[in-house]
Amino acid sequence: AYGNKYFNDNAPWKAPETAQSKQTILNSANIVINLINMLSPFLPRLTQSVASMLDIPVMEKLANNPDKVPFEPIFYDGFAIRDLKVPVKKVE
Repeated sequence: AYGNKYFNDNAPWKAPETAQSKQTILNSANIVINLINMLSPFLPRLTQSVASMLDIPVMEKLANNPDKVPFEPIFYDGFAIRDLKVPVKKVE
């Protein structure tokens, strides 16, 4: 809920080239990355699905390979989300 509110309140789509919009997107992506890593032991398939869309490693998998922990920024100019799909079906 916090991440949605933060993203919507800052509305980066209104002025996508500004520094504030870029920072909002980066902060929101970091929220998603942290959620993926915290939830991966409990929801491994869901978190792996979301991580693969963002092309990021899940920290649980990196724990066995500390040499592969990325110290470079994960997101960069030209980064694109790939194979976007809804990872969970809505329950009504």
